[in-house]
Parts: sequence; structure tokens; C-alpha cells
Amino acid sequence: MNTQMDVDEAAYIEKAAEKIVETDLEAFAVFFLTSFKPLANIAGELSIFFGAPFLLLLENKGFEFIETFQKTNNIERLVLKIEKLSKQKEIKQKEEKQKSSNNGNGFIDRIKKYFIR
Repeated sequence: MNTQMDVDEAAYIEKAAEKIVETDLEAFAVFFLTSFKPLANIAGELSIFFGAPFLLLLENKGFEFIETFQKTNNIERLVLKIEKLSKQKEIKQKEEKQKSSNNGNGFIDRIKKYFIR
């Protein structure tokens, strides 16, 4: 049972990190999560208390999600995953930028093409 929960936790962490990086909120999320980490347990309990009627609509997924991020080690795993995905995104963007500049799409290359014809 513990391994199933670990798999679910890993999936929640992966999805949350992907969504955060996809929306370009990496810096804000890392700042918020690191400052929120000491209060994670209290905030999780409060969200279960106040959100219970709404969480029932999500079946067990809502409670599992809150329980996942109630643990400080999972918040740390999320921060590390966000940083990793952010670096991968940066590298990919640099490669695409370099590839587009190598294809002759730069200003100087366009001028050369215009005059050399």
C-alpha cells in the first residue's frame, strides 16, 4: 500500500511541476513553496477541514492531493522537480534560439541574402 501511495505522490508531484513550468511560474512557485514548507501540515489540515464538501466531488483524489503536499519532503521534491524542468526548458529554448539563428533568420543573415542574390 505504501508503494502505491508513493506512485500516486510521484504522479501528483510530476503533474504539478509540469503545470507550473508550463505556465512560467517557476520563480514564484519556488519562492512560495519554500516559504510555505514549515506550515504545510497546518495548511493541509485546514484545507481538509474547510474544503471537505468540495473535495468529496473529486472522490479520493482531492484528499490524496492534499495529503501528498502536506508532507514537507514532498514539497521539497516538488521544488527540485520544478528546478529540474525549468533548467531543461531553458536549455531547450537556447537550442531552439541557436538553431533559428543558424538557419539564417538573423538580421545580418537577411541582409546578406538580400544583397548576395
